[in-house]
Amino acid sequence: MSPYARMILDQIHHCPYQGVLKRLYLESKSIELIVRQLWEMTQMPAQQSACLLPPADKDRIRQAKEILIKDMGNPPSLKELAKQAGLNASKLKQGFREIYGITVFEYFRQYRLNKSKEVLDAGKLNVDETAHLLGFCDTTHFIKSFKNHFNTTPGAYLKNTTS
Repeated sequence: MSPYARMILDQIHHCPYQGVLKRLYLESKSIELIVRQLWEMTQMPAQQSACLLPPADKDRIRQAKEILIKDMGNPPSLKELAKQAGLNASKLKQGFREIYGITVFEYFRQYRLNKSKEVLDAGKLNVDETAHLLGFCDTTHFIKSFKNHFNTTPGAYLKNTTS
């Protein structure tokens, strides 16, 4: 399952609404998941015709993913990440897209935003602290990224989850 499909499942699991809105939200997210899965299935032949990675390289790509998310406040450059995983940058980029269906940067961006939602759900940190913890350059950038990804600001999200 792709990270994008996992993100939709996470959004379904953490539905911020109640009552009729919850039902509409869950129905729309379910449709979005079905459409995403169908789209990914149509992309499969193109991905399979590309170079298939040997198992050792797949393990290195997975290791690179773990390195990438280990310290979100100070992520390595693509070149450094490839070096740490024992690959060249080109193979890392190609392999990452083959395994996860998105670029290294996009995976990191989605992971960091989904993690920010988890941190906010825990209720221990405010928006500024969450932005700092997850390595956003400033709170304004975090708010803009969060809104683009979840269609709500972190403050409004917090307000809806606590009420």
